[in-house]
Amino acid sequence: MTLVQGGLLAQLTLACVAVAAAVFVTPDHRARVTGAAVFGIGIAGAVTGAFALGGGHGSLTVPMALPFDPVVLAPDRLGGFFMVVVGLVGAVAAIYG
Repeated sequence: MTLVQGGLLAQLTLACVAVAAAVFVTPDHRARVTGAAVFGIGIAGAVTGAFALGGGHGSLTVPMALPFDPVVLAPDRLGGFFMVVVGLVGAVAAIYG
């Protein structure tokens, strides 16, 4: 597993955690728990983008139900740049959101 694959997997896992937290955490703690998960998604996206921007390679394939093709996430250098920008903005928004 490459660093880019690990970062993509971390983002997907944290997204599942954020959705589960939004459903199952009590309203008193929901904002903090989901905000922390979204902050983690942003940082994981920025780090994954930095690895892709630096020339790292890797992909993550998410199978879908028929008749759809699987979703393939495979950032290149340009995609890595945008992942860094969006990840950092998302992390900052999670802090102030």
